[in-house]
Amino acid sequence: MSHSVPSKIRVAAIVPILVLLLLPPHPAVSCPICTGDGNRPPSYAEILMAAETIAVVSFKDGKSYEIWDVLRGDEELLGESIEDSSGYKQQRILAVRTMDPAKWRILGPFDSELRPLVQRCLPLSPLKAGLDEVWHARLDLFEKDLGHQDYRIGGSAWAVWATAPYRILASRTSAPSPETLRKLIAARQRPNEKALWWSLLGLYPSDQNRTFVRAGLEGALKKGSTENLAAMFSAHLAHDGEKAAKFISDRYLLDPSRSFEEVRAALLALGLHGTEIPDLRPGIQPVLVNFAKQRPRISGMVARDLMTWENWSLEKHYRTLMAKKTRMTPDNKKAIAEYLAACAKASNETKK
Repeated sequence: MSHSVPSKIRVAAIVPILVLLLLPPHPAVSCPICTGDGNRPPSYAEILMAAETIAVVSFKDGKSYEIWDVLRGDEELLGESIEDSSGYKQQRILAVRTMDPAKWRILGPFDSELRPLVQRCLPLSPLKAGLDEVWHARLDLFEKDLGHQDYRIGGSAWAVWATAPYRILASRTSAPSPETLRKLIAARQRPNEKALWWSLLGLYPSDQNRTFVRAGLEGALKKGSTENLAAMFSAHLAHDGEKAAKFISDRYLLDPSRSFEEVRAALLALGLHGTEIPDLRPGIQPVLVNFAKQRPRISGMVARDLMTWENWSLEKHYRTLMAKKTRMTPDNKKAIAEYLAACAKASNETKK
């Protein structure tokens, strides 16, 4: 059957990077700050990467579409009909399905602007964890589309970058320019993406960017706002390390007037940097230990980070709090119990 569909999008043009992109996965932790609240639908690219079959279809009649081209999957599907109520009537429409052969999903028009994104996604699979070079190769692949006005393209690039481990972002030798990042932060469009832009601005420790970040933090402090607060803390820590940790401690952690959400944002940023950037840990650990001693009722909020870093300096403090039955939330109690159990285990292993 012959149709005037453009030649199949194949992967030959990007074969040189496939060896890296398809390497076996190794454990890694996605950035919990860059994704904002983390409550988001999958991006266009994530849908494509997860699809078992990707096809170009055309409207036939009613709710029926005909498969014109198979970009990923069984080419014997050519010419078959699928049913969908999306209502698109264009000649070139992108459709995908996962494991269920009866469940197709129409993604919308397959236009020329979308074609390069589809080409990049064809050889990829969802990347939950991977070697450093795998992550860098994938970020390189999507970097030029960060901030793209078309939400399908820009949102896809954002999702790839926002789900990378922070240590990978921090080690980047290329990223959007600080001028671009400041414009994206100031723009009104797609506010859910701004946490990534703030985090990436931390890669550029210039006086201008320091001033920009501090202004953002001072504005949030006055308003009591938590919007992108953890990401701003992250940028501040990336710029000024121990000095930034002291600012966060003095202005947020030790100020009883700050809200629980503000404190949580501060501890998220400190914990992330202490874990992902070991060079910053010596300046961050004392801040968390002091917080635990000054704010006993919520001191369990730092227990898991200190446990990860094998810092057992709070063992006596936590045992005293538990013995006194200090009032605290179940989550805090659970975290402290885990810390104390880890302390006991570490002590027993040392005695062996």
